[in-house]
Amino acid sequence: MYKANKNRLYWAILCSLILHILLVYVLPALKFPEPKKPGVLEIVLMPPAALKPLPVLDPVKPVKPVKPKSIEKKPVNVPKPIIKPSPISEPPTQEVTHDSTTAVITSTPKAETIQTFTAPAAVINEPAKPLGPSEADINGARGQYADMLRREIAKDKNYPNISRTRSQQGEVVLDVKLDSNGKVLSATVHTSSGYESLDREAIAKINRISPFPLPPEALKGRTFNVSVPISFKLDV
Repeated sequence: MYKANKNRLYWAILCSLILHILLVYVLPALKFPEPKKPGVLEIVLMPPAALKPLPVLDPVKPVKPVKPKSIEKKPVNVPKPIIKPSPISEPPTQEVTHDSTTAVITSTPKAETIQTFTAPAAVINEPAKPLGPSEADINGARGQYADMLRREIAKDKNYPNISRTRSQQGEVVLDVKLDSNGKVLSATVHTSSGYESLDREAIAKINRISPFPLPPEALKGRTFNVSVPISFKLDV
């Protein structure tokens, strides 16, 4: 056991000596690359760019101050008071009497004249009388003329055959427009009888009888309308 440890120690020392010898002779022969020197940083300053000339601006024209317009004060028309002149009375007449001792002055006042004003009499305007017939006279004349037309139309006994066979009866009210000579200008159905044949026959009667007698004096010189009822009845 002792011999084994001794041999190990011997070999360890021998290996250490060999390593030291190698370091002594081998290390100097080795060439290591030299470290690079740091480069020099060059800073180049560029010349400043040429400044462009500023544009020449037109000179600003001075603005003339505007004078405020003076407001003319218009005189206010104040109505002047009306001053009535006072009546001028004549001075009293003086009478001078001479006496040997004293002088006496007597005055006689003059009577003032009073002017009197009389108002003119009021004029009463009478309403103008209407020219021609009044509205009431015209309406009364139209009613009378309408009755006369109804009697004249009743003399026409014509009855439509189709209405007779169908036993159709009724009353038609016509709106008739006439001139001042009694001539029919137009005739329209105002109220129907309910049967077209009777309505047509009523208008035909008006046209057959036209012109009618002259209208009353209140309707002369004008056109007018009247309502004329026409009855259709069958004899039983």
